[in-house]
Amino acid sequence: MHDVHGAHPSLDELTAFDRGLLQPSERDVIERHIAACEDCCHRLESVGDDSLVTLLRWSAGGEPRLKLEDTCDVLTADASTPRKDDSKLETAIPAELIDHPRYRVLGLLGSGGMGVVFKAEHRLMRRTVALKVIHERLIERADAVERFRQELRAAAYLCHPNIVAAYDAEQAGDIHFHVMEFVEGTNLDHLVRTRGPLPVASACHIARQVALGLQHAFERGMVHRDIKPANVLVTPAGGVKVLDFGLARFVRESGGSLTVPGAVVGTPDYVAPEQALDSRQADIRADIYSLGCTLYFLLAGRPPYPDGSALQKLLAHQQGRPRPLSEIRDDVPRQLVRVLDRMMAADPAKRYPTPAEVAAALVPFLNGQTNPPLPLSAAPVGDDRTSLDFTGLAKAETAGPQRPQRGRAANAIHILMTVVAGILVLVAVGTGVHWWHVRTQEKKPNLLAPLDERAGGPYADGEVDRLDARSGKLTRALFSPDARLALVVGSDFDIHLWNVGPRGKAPGWKQGETAVLRGHTGRPMGLAFARDGRHALSGGMDKTVRLWDLNERRLLRTMEEHTSWVRGVDFVGEDLRAVSAGNDGRVLFWDARAGTLLHEFPGHEAVVYSISASRSGRFAVSASMDRTVRVWDIAKLRQDHCLRGHEDSVTCAVLSGDDRHVLSGSADSTAIYWDLESEKPLHVLRGHTQGLVTVAISDDNRLGLSGSLDGVICLWDLKTGAELRRYTTPGGAGIRSVVFSRDLWIISAADDGVFRFWILP
Repeated sequence: MHDVHGAHPSLDELTAFDRGLLQPSERDVIERHIAACEDCCHRLESVGDDSLVTLLRWSAGGEPRLKLEDTCDVLTADASTPRKDDSKLETAIPAELIDHPRYRVLGLLGSGGMGVVFKAEHRLMRRTVALKVIHERLIERADAVERFRQELRAAAYLCHPNIVAAYDAEQAGDIHFHVMEFVEGTNLDHLVRTRGPLPVASACHIARQVALGLQHAFERGMVHRDIKPANVLVTPAGGVKVLDFGLARFVRESGGSLTVPGAVVGTPDYVAPEQALDSRQADIRADIYSLGCTLYFLLAGRPPYPDGSALQKLLAHQQGRPRPLSEIRDDVPRQLVRVLDRMMAADPAKRYPTPAEVAAALVPFLNGQTNPPLPLSAAPVGDDRTSLDFTGLAKAETAGPQRPQRGRAANAIHILMTVVAGILVLVAVGTGVHWWHVRTQEKKPNLLAPLDERAGGPYADGEVDRLDARSGKLTRALFSPDARLALVVGSDFDIHLWNVGPRGKAPGWKQGETAVLRGHTGRPMGLAFARDGRHALSGGMDKTVRLWDLNERRLLRTMEEHTSWVRGVDFVGEDLRAVSAGNDGRVLFWDARAGTLLHEFPGHEAVVYSISASRSGRFAVSASMDRTVRVWDIAKLRQDHCLRGHEDSVTCAVLSGDDRHVLSGSADSTAIYWDLESEKPLHVLRGHTQGLVTVAISDDNRLGLSGSLDGVICLWDLKTGAELRRYTTPGGAGIRSVVFSRDLWIISAADDGVFRFWILP
């Protein structure tokens, strides 16, 4: 090994150092050398830019210092593959846990790449839990300990029925552990290997539940990066749980990311091609690829590329095509094959962009069953006649309870009663249809021009008109301050400009789409209108902020200082100054006209979901995953307030017109109305069953709006905190944006692609 003043370390030695694979004495020598050698510091930063090429170089010969199997803590081996040191895995209960004051360990559940899992009981609550303890052999490695802590931070932000819940975390003596939900059931790897491939409906049900869990994580800025059958549990009741977010990370490239350059993170049988090349750049589409490989495994009973070494499997994901399912079984619909092909496309741009769209694509293959049965091992593939109860009980669906035999007189009475009941039902239905017709006609006063035919269906209570955005499912929407215009984003990268104000109000006014703004290479997430009505801002997954001229329908400026997704943008004051924020946790202040960065506001510790400037242009307010709302003094370039009170990520926030109050919404399903002088909540507003997406305050600062994914808009009296009225979209379509119109209406945009106009009380 080289000393500080001797020869420079080799590339292989730097790579081993970077991945934490050296002995402490070797590591210390190289660490001292790097601290004193600027050249080697730069070389270290560029180590492993293409990890797959590095692996190929190592496999081609020469004298590699680091072999593929030596990275097994990062390049996770499949559950069925024996790992090095398996015979030496820790099976004894650590001394620090034997007399733990809160948890009583009941036994060993298993061991993985990062830790050992014990079954335990909370002594006071009598609740059975799972304790995950980091491997003792990794405790000396700072990167492994920090990666374990990152798992805790990631898990703390997740709360979803399809994700194993995290309860607690602590350090006892020299060991680190966290406490998870204990789930009775079996993982998919064991299920398929012992019972064979699953019926189509059952496999699609499981994949859909995993996609819903991934969507929840995705909406909180996370990716899993190790989706595989061994990391998915099925409960006796048919529930599906994703576990081991130990490789999850916030999708950002700030100092919080623990993934080392060049590390291949994932499992060779299921890893996405781009993740093998550079795990730091893997986004949610890598999880979709891995989920596609998992669905293939459920249907075929084998991974897409089952043969060869880990390196050969990585190459197969880059260049190969798996064996067609039609050669393995003949009951897989061609439409499902197309869905699977899209999930497993080698090019991420050709995959589904979000897990929610995967979940929607799998619905047609459930055969109308919300929880399709899983087959016993004896049942042939595709035969759904039996269902699997994981306690070992099989129930034939064709069998039923025996009914007692009736006599003739009883049968005659039964028939007569059935006829009478049928007549009564017909009368009731006819009356109901007449009432519904009258009711819906009453709810549609002739205030506007005729309804767009594409936005059909009965009107909801309080709805007076609607307009179909013609873009299918909306992912983002924003109204201009005067509520006359809207920017919306569908499932592509385009931004659509709409006139949504009421028709007939001004000569030449035409309601409908007026322009499409193209330029983003990743889906737009943040949208804003300038006060002049001529300009707009957008921020997207391509890490850019873009300035648009709405009159000329063209891109004026692209700003590229963010290192991850830009979720929020807004104009500051009357000129073209702007603020932006996103997954990298940064809040940036721009001269958008010149495209120059003026200032960065430090403070947030996690993803920033939204940022909004006040009408005065003096302040901006941001909402973050770190559960804080922060108010920034734009003139003095400093943080003015930090508001803490939400129990989950804060997703949206706006300032009142007098700059004295803030209305914020959270994933905890509440809104809070804050007094900035005292930095205390005036009212905690509870009216939703799901996380909030959008909030608004009226021009006179008296009324507030909150919109949620539960399809409900709540109207609040901000002085008293009372709920004045609620509006619910037909079908419960999630709300994306709400605004007070100066025509005494509320306008909303919902997931179903419909603008709705609601009457104020």
